[in-house]
Amino acid sequence: MPSTDQRLARLTELLELTDEQAKQMKPIIEEQSKQQQELFENASGDRETMRAEMMKLMEETDKQYAEVLTEEQMNTYREMRQQRMRQGRPPPPQGGR
Repeated sequence: MPSTDQRLARLTELLELTDEQAKQMKPIIEEQSKQQQELFENASGDRETMRAEMMKLMEETDKQYAEVLTEEQMNTYREMRQQRMRQGRPPPPQGGR
């Protein structure tokens, strides 16, 4: 899984983040990554529960992203995520190690 810095670099490139936006996004990505890792570690094997928890985490992260990104950037991010989900791939980087 890509590191937080790798994920931030990718979002910076894809969304053309300003330096200030990148500074604001980094702690969001770090926290999301931490929560995602905890979900994986505590998974009980129930895929539906895990999926529901991941969707909840994604919604919370989106709310935080929306406070930093412009409307245009947020729309681009959502489009990228939807495209990846249609292809059966995970959403674009939000956090991680």
